[in-house]
Amino acid sequence: MPDNLPIVFEVPLRSDLVAAHLAAQKRLNPAIDISPGTEPYIDATVSADTQLMVLAKARQVAYGAVLESAQGNAIAQWGFREGVENGAPSPAIGFVRLQAGQSGVDLFAGDLLVGKTNPALGQFQCREDGHYGNGAFVPIQSVATGYGANLAPGTVLQWVAPRPGSATDAVVVDQNDGVGLTGGHPQPTLDDWKAAIADKLRHPPAADNDAAVRFAARTIPDFAVAYAFSYPAVLGPGVKVITFLCRPAKLGGTRVPSGAQITVMQAHLEYLFGADDGVVVVPIIEQPTVVRIGVTWYPGAGGWVNTPWPDETDDAIITSQSGATAFVVSSVTSPLVGQVIALFDRANLKFVRKTIKTVTGGSGLWSIICATTYGVTDLAYVPVVGQRVSPWSESLNTLPVLLAQYFETLGPGEQIAAASFSLDGLRMRRWPRSPVEWPSIVTDVGLINKLESAPVLDIVTYGTTSPPSIGARGVVSYILTLGDFAVFQKAP
Repeated sequence: MPDNLPIVFEVPLRSDLVAAHLAAQKRLNPAIDISPGTEPYIDATVSADTQLMVLAKARQVAYGAVLESAQGNAIAQWGFREGVENGAPSPAIGFVRLQAGQSGVDLFAGDLLVGKTNPALGQFQCREDGHYGNGAFVPIQSVATGYGANLAPGTVLQWVAPRPGSATDAVVVDQNDGVGLTGGHPQPTLDDWKAAIADKLRHPPAADNDAAVRFAARTIPDFAVAYAFSYPAVLGPGVKVITFLCRPAKLGGTRVPSGAQITVMQAHLEYLFGADDGVVVVPIIEQPTVVRIGVTWYPGAGGWVNTPWPDETDDAIITSQSGATAFVVSSVTSPLVGQVIALFDRANLKFVRKTIKTVTGGSGLWSIICATTYGVTDLAYVPVVGQRVSPWSESLNTLPVLLAQYFETLGPGEQIAAASFSLDGLRMRRWPRSPVEWPSIVTDVGLINKLESAPVLDIVTYGTTSPPSIGARGVVSYILTLGDFAVFQKAP
């Protein structure tokens, strides 16, 4: 048996099978007529059709034997053999602030809430029995699953059957990270399932080892966990520090777990692993980073609409704004009337165009007013102070989705400096190790490999991003996220 099974199982074309059959007939009898419609030709086509049915089944079996190419039921069989179930759709979790009398109120898991003014929000339920005082944060989760279960902070719910001492209304709490109820997600895809199976094969969990804790974190019920990371012995022998990333509600959305999710994960791992080993679940802090690249567009792609401003040597930055069409730019070179510039709309992963109508100022600060007629300027997007300006090209918007996909392959950084890793660098560092899996740093090679599927002939990056900040032992980790994006004409 070969050491490596092929990823692609090649099956000959029907025409190749027919030709091979006719060639064999000719070798046996050179004078035989094999033209279409003759008996030998009909025999060849019947033989080819029969072989194709067998070969199709063989390809199906072969693909099931290789995890990377497995599809449908073959993935389920892999999951059953390796003990990895596909995750279920997950509910949203978070907190509401209780309004109650001075003596507080007893609440029970399963107590229901609904939207006060919008029944379409669905139902929510208390997660934990307990006695809660006025103003206490009550942990709740949605009854439904999926993206639609997530709620913004400040959403007003009401108890279906208020307990004695409780007011009817309860307000969704901001978890100090801009989210209310979060984590609602549909069932993971088959590709996600394959990735989970492959990860277990690479890092076999056994006897409460490090991989076992990460596997338990990744497969926690009712959570859309993308991946879990550990920092073994970073707080001393027998202690595993765990953090994890969630599946985002949309491409480019936050993957950082909320406070409610961290609390639930801590309780889950403590229950599974008891007191034998210390398990500490810590948060992740996002560090937005700026990506600057230069490109040469393919011939035929939408190029630069006019003389590109700014260029890659001029880091033009918004310093103030008074709306969507009036702002001040700091740059070495002066913009010109009629030039079309681009600003990156991070929330919607797209560039928007602004056409310059007037320019005033000097000494590196330029007040710009944009034209507003005939759709030459996007009137909805308001620039963000500190963001970069790019020249406009109709091809710019082939890039942001690819860049966001690249950032979703990144993982958190370290909690101590590399020089402090112990046991020949095997302990105290993040596992799985960066950059082998889930790299923590943006690299030129990674960016270029991802973006070159856009209509670009050549790409160069301007300034390699630094790694995320070193976290604090057993307290926090940091992760790079997409902050701003600027694209320039590649210098010759």
